[in-house]
Amino acid sequence: MDFRLFIALRLEEAIRDRLSRLQSDLQAADRRGEVRWVDPNAMHLTLRFLGATPEAAVPGLVTALGANLAAAHRIRLGLAGIGGFPQLRRPRVVWLGLQGDLEALGALQARIEAAVTATGWPAENRPFQPHLTLGRVRRPGQPLMPALAAAIESAQVEPGSEAHSHLALVRSHLGPAGSRYEDLSRWDLA
Repeated sequence: MDFRLFIALRLEEAIRDRLSRLQSDLQAADRRGEVRWVDPNAMHLTLRFLGATPEAAVPGLVTALGANLAAAHRIRLGLAGIGGFPQLRRPRVVWLGLQGDLEALGALQARIEAAVTATGWPAENRPFQPHLTLGRVRRPGQPLMPALAAAIESAQVEPGSEAHSHLALVRSHLGPAGSRYEDLSRWDLA
């Protein structure tokens, strides 16, 4: 059986609370339900998407990740501006940027990439772009309604940063109500 896996930094509660308040403001402007908003309690920072993974490969992956993450430290991150992939005017995804110790975050992601490629996954060919997915547009590529677009463009992100210390190998269970996530393994950063 294949598992749909990714490796993520779990967000601290204070950050999730700020995300929840920001999303509430945006949802109020989304009167037509153009965006499927991600539950703030399920939000995470994806550091490496693995995709369909044979169940038999999980133990080796956990061992390699554990060895590479043993010396990794907590990372202080805060929220930055809002954007869209591929662009905010006609997005597929509405995202929130990060600020803080991005250099340490990049080093952590490189450790994860080294562990993943050492266990047989091909190297990621796209540059790492740290972001949090706020929501996915139901009709990708279409312009957002003016009220929603204006709310996104003028959204104020609450200041503050938190030290994040929990990494997880996560299994994604896809369903009609959205994804449900299950931690298969977890690491605490020093």
